[in-house]
Amino acid sequence: MHRSLRLRSGGGSISFALGMPADEALDWLPVGDAAAALTSNAARQYGPAPATLKCGIARLQELRGIEADPDRTFVTSGSQHALSLIARLLLREGGCVFTTEFAYPNFHELARQCRVTVVPAVTTDVDLSALEEALTTHGRPALIYVMSLGHNPTGRSMSRAAIERIVGFAEDCGALVVDDDPYGLVSYTPERPSFVATGSDSVAGIGTLSKTLMPSLRTGWIDTSPALVSRLGAVREAAEIDTATVGHHLAASILDRIDIDRHVDRLAGFYR
Repeated sequence: MHRSLRLRSGGGSISFALGMPADEALDWLPVGDAAAALTSNAARQYGPAPATLKCGIARLQELRGIEADPDRTFVTSGSQHALSLIARLLLREGGCVFTTEFAYPNFHELARQCRVTVVPAVTTDVDLSALEEALTTHGRPALIYVMSLGHNPTGRSMSRAAIERIVGFAEDCGALVVDDDPYGLVSYTPERPSFVATGSDSVAGIGTLSKTLMPSLRTGWIDTSPALVSRLGAVREAAEIDTATVGHHLAASILDRIDIDRHVDRLAGFYR
């Protein structure tokens, strides 16, 4: 991935290798004014993500049909950081994870480093036979990794019925569904079903501002049960003292200065 970024930075090429936002879309954001407003020491010190950031995230969640709850929102330094924290918490050598036939390459890399078996058992339809067979063969998975909308790399999306069936399966076998959702808000379809919207504690939804605002903010989140939020906090503190404080304050300041609904609609229309 970093090799692709280096090649792109040299200019003279268009990369189809990464899910990078268009440079034109970055120009829409009031970054200068938002940065100039960061005058307090809160953006320079150790500290939690600002409450105003969680308010902005809540509005984005509402656009996905999710009833936001601050106690269920765990702010991270991007979605890859979120996925890494979940992996550190749940994956154990010799275990297994269920996912789709094709999946996000960095998820495969995490699974390889954790030495777990990746089982391609998830489909985008309502048929659970592959999941049930995998459960019989491999046992209970540590997690079920999905992308409900705009799947990377296939681009396919799941129906509400498929989502509900998979959540029911996860609840029955005691697994956690991890819905990695970087593209949900720039989906071309008017209906945007979500695993998190089911309200199940067997779901952890990962979101990011990298596609809707800009990647350099390094701002993402996990929407899951308060009990899992607490456990994730302990895992993070063992790896880092704080999150990306300046980026999180800048993200909150940008969100405070834009009409989020209009911005998301404009993005979806632009990419269409």
